[in-house]
Amino acid sequence: MTEIANVIAGKILEQLRSLINQELSSAWGVQSDLKKLESTMLAIKAVLFDAEEKEAGNHRLSLWLGQLKGVLNDAENVLDEFQYRVLQKEVMKRENFFDEFQYRVLQKEVVKRCRSTCKKVCYFFSVSNPFVLRFEMAHKIKGIRERVDDISALKAEFNLAAQLEVRNTTMHKRDMSHMSHFFVPPQIVIGRDDDKKQIINILMQQDADRIVSVIPIVGIGGLGKTTLAKLVYHDEGVVSHFQLRMWACVSEDFNVTTLIQEILKSANVALMRICA
Repeated sequence: MTEIANVIAGKILEQLRSLINQELSSAWGVQSDLKKLESTMLAIKAVLFDAEEKEAGNHRLSLWLGQLKGVLNDAENVLDEFQYRVLQKEVMKRENFFDEFQYRVLQKEVVKRCRSTCKKVCYFFSVSNPFVLRFEMAHKIKGIRERVDDISALKAEFNLAAQLEVRNTTMHKRDMSHMSHFFVPPQIVIGRDDDKKQIINILMQQDADRIVSVIPIVGIGGLGKTTLAKLVYHDEGVVSHFQLRMWACVSEDFNVTTLIQEILKSANVALMRICA
């Protein structure tokens, strides 16, 4: 859950950096709301790493992260729409497609061609009307900014520590020793039994021609790929079947030497357990 929220938060911040200084942001009176939203998003993103560390076993924190994810999804959609309007305006300006008079003439012509009065009214007050569009867009941005403010204020209840997002402490590069020794109790994982059995069956297959097996587990961040791998790794049948098991986490900051050291360290720990 935290990984997904972090990814969305990163996308929103990228969008905001692009939109804040756009001419349309100032012209439509939304620049102030966008700057406030950016400030709040930076504060939220700063505590997500600590939230990930504390999420396990904290039901209230998990609920907050779920609510945060929903609000961030809505914020991303609103900013996507505004970004589209900015691009649309740039294209029209570049191509000299419309001036205000041409727009009015075209709008009246379209309205005249509408057969029903209802459709005429709907068209005039639709997003095709620049004044209505400006008002609706400003209202949406202000509304989502207030929702983000509200969900951000709740984070104070969890005493989350803000951490600088440096290369070595981001959620995209987790501490390998933490990943190596973290045990997932099977009883808290729901709905992965079939996937677990399928992977274990593949691992147990005797195939003399296949020396090394690679079983990929793919999906977006937060789906539980690592959790599933840990369930398989700690399964009693797997533990008894394989004399040596090694666990290593490959981070985004890929380093062959560090990775080999982690694998050897994991193997050493496993051998010590066997010999004990």
